[in-house]
Amino acid sequence: MSSINDYYEALQRLVEGKPKIVPLESNINNDTVALEAGRTRGSIKKSRANHEKLINDIRLAEQGLLIEKDCDVKHEADRERVVFLKSMLDESLEREISLLFENFNLHQEILKLKERRK
Repeated sequence: MSSINDYYEALQRLVEGKPKIVPLESNINNDTVALEAGRTRGSIKKSRANHEKLINDIRLAEQGLLIEKDCDVKHEADRERVVFLKSMLDESLEREISLLFENFNLHQEILKLKERRK
């Protein structure tokens, strides 16, 4: 189980922007977490049951949704709630942008139709 802890410590360093092994500007993904943990590229595998939560947490960190341990959220339930709320916010922003784009396209179509009538 200590290897999982090594991976999580490496992930935390990457989230905090304080890696010890990989370059500071490295993207957060399975390979960089593995390398930062002192393991080989590809050592984090979907096929390993004990890596499932780790892979999910790495994905959250890639999206900027993983919360640093030092933040003000003290309880795990609160931490999960904050992550959930951040994901909901991102989804709502995506919907809003999509609707704005659709609204713009419809407005352009209306203008074209008005031009044809003239």
